[in-house]
Amino acid sequence: MAMPVAAACSFVHCREGFRPAPHTGRDTPLSFREPAKARAIRELPRGAGVHSTACGSRGYPTRTERRSAMSRVVSKEQYFDTALEVLAELGFKGLNIGLLCRRLGVTSGSFYHHFGSWQGFVDALLEHWEHRQVRILRNMNFNQGNPDDDIRAMSDLAAGLHHAAEAAIRAWAANDESVNVAVKRVDESRRRTVHKAIMGVVRDEDTTAAVTALGMAMLIGYQQIAAGGQDLSLDRLLTQYARLIYSYRRQPSSSST
Repeated sequence: MAMPVAAACSFVHCREGFRPAPHTGRDTPLSFREPAKARAIRELPRGAGVHSTACGSRGYPTRTERRSAMSRVVSKEQYFDTALEVLAELGFKGLNIGLLCRRLGVTSGSFYHHFGSWQGFVDALLEHWEHRQVRILRNMNFNQGNPDDDIRAMSDLAAGLHHAAEAAIRAWAANDESVNVAVKRVDESRRRTVHKAIMGVVRDEDTTAAVTALGMAMLIGYQQIAAGGQDLSLDRLLTQYARLIYSYRRQPSSSST
């Protein structure tokens, strides 16, 4: 009996007789149209490539590596810390789901389990960054009635910021409105903190407002200059800034400087 053309095209002759021919038609079983290596590459976290460092020596993940990625549990905080590192190294354009998952050694399923979507992750990352200052100041006992302690806490806070990552976040803000809104909130929170610390020393509103604005400009300017690769000592800037603050200590606003 003659074999239908469509069926005949699915077989090739070999020494043992006829066997199914692997081709890419939709009617072909998955095992024939997608080799194991292709499947392994397809199952990589989004954004990963054949030569990803998360892969085995053969260029795609081994069974052990895939099982390890599926069983590995990481926290949201680990995602945030890794994201800030990526921002510092590669800028906001280098931050993506695939790179995060590869660095953490997890599949994209872990990412979506924690955040649901990319925007969900961005919102959570910005919230984490925004609240970090509050947590640090709480641990430093800020605003407990000692102006000198508050000035030191303010300087320590500024010195401990992730400046390279923040420079990338500010560049990101120019391209994403949700990031821009978060940056404005962070800057306003910092402005209030600096104003409160300086007011405790200077005791004059006009002078405090001017010196506060100068401090904010110094911090943001430092981040942009340092991100460009120029060698600049933040410690030295903060020392000079503290001297400026104390030079206005309890002077009336009408005094000359």
